[in-house]
Amino acid sequence: MISLYLIRHAESDLNVKTELIFGRQNHIALTDRGRKQAELTGKRLADEKKIFDFIFSSPAVRALETAKIVARATGFPVSKIVTSDLLQELCQGEWEGRKRKEVYGEDTLKRYINEANFKAPAGESRAEVEKRMKKFLEKEVLIKEKKDQVVKIAVFSHGMSLKCLLRSIMRFHISFTYTMRLRNASITHLVFDDGNWFVPAISDHSHCRELA
Repeated sequence: MISLYLIRHAESDLNVKTELIFGRQNHIALTDRGRKQAELTGKRLADEKKIFDFIFSSPAVRALETAKIVARATGFPVSKIVTSDLLQELCQGEWEGRKRKEVYGEDTLKRYINEANFKAPAGESRAEVEKRMKKFLEKEVLIKEKKDQVVKIAVFSHGMSLKCLLRSIMRFHISFTYTMRLRNASITHLVFDDGNWFVPAISDHSHCRELA
């Protein structure tokens, strides 16, 4: 059985500039508030005695920084964190850095919400993100399943990438990836057992309530 913890990176400088469209922007670091969120996430998991067998992270600074803070808090060796390009955020191509109100007109927004293959020029569609996130699961996670024990795995990634993965697992409509909110530093807990997925928690952010 696999106990999988999907953790969105803590708040970064991108998250406070809500008027702009961002995609990967891998060099962006956490804010001071974000580092506190990551510390609270680590403390919660340590208090719950979550001892991870594996930790994976997107190579983006904001995700890897979150992963390292949580790893230290839970006693996982930072040197053993494995980064994967498959966990990167959706690429917004030519839209990155532009103002949302200039790009998301009524027709564009409608297509973005309802069409899995719709994407920015030189960007990536949610269908493509879903495909690579599923590839990550197959390549790095599911192969570690053991029938006689629980394998605990933490994955640090990004809001849209994680929502695309959840949409695939739970077979929701593509609009789920627009309407569902995964908060920064939130924990989504999945269990894979005997070929089936179970979902104990989605976007649990209660450990960061004091920062709300």
